Parts: sequence; C-alpha cells; structure tokens
Amino acid sequence: MLDRDHTVRIEERSAAGTLQTREVPPVEVIWEGHQAVAAQFLDWLDGGPPPATTLTDNLQSTAMLFAAIRASETGTTVNVQEIAQELGGA
Repeated sequence: MLDRDHTVRIEERSAAGTLQTREVPPVEVIWEGHQAVAAQFLDWLDGGPPPATTLTDNLQSTAMLFAAIRASETGTTVNVQEIAQELGGA
C-alpha cells in the first residue's frame, strides 16, 4: 500500500501466519513539462508548497498571447491588462 507519506508498505503473512510489514523507501521522481505542473498541484493539495505557476500567472500569459494576436491583426497597440480582464479578471 502507498501511504500519505509516499512510503510503500508491503504487508505479508509469514509461514506461521503472522503479519509482517516491510517499508520501501520512496524514490524521488523528477517530473518535467505538464507532468511537473500536475505533480506540483497535487503536492500543494497535500499541504506542500504552492505550484511554480498559479492561475493568475497563466491568465497573464494567455492575455499577453491574445494581445499579441490582436495587435498583429489590427496593427495597433493592445493593453494586455484589458485582455486579462476579459479573460477573467487577472
């Protein structure tokens, strides 16, 4: 079984019928890309540190992207914060 402390505990019955538990130490996994984002979020839900990026950060990045697209389409300067407000009040 995998406990909340990320330690695997293997429970077995001996030939005599007694329950024995062995602990297998956790292996540190280095996540990358989208897997890292999901892992950081799940760690945060378990009381760990906040993820490297937040919803506000992501909305700002998306607003910047949409502002660049709009600016290229219209040939004008676009206010990124106005786009952010349109996206959800970032």
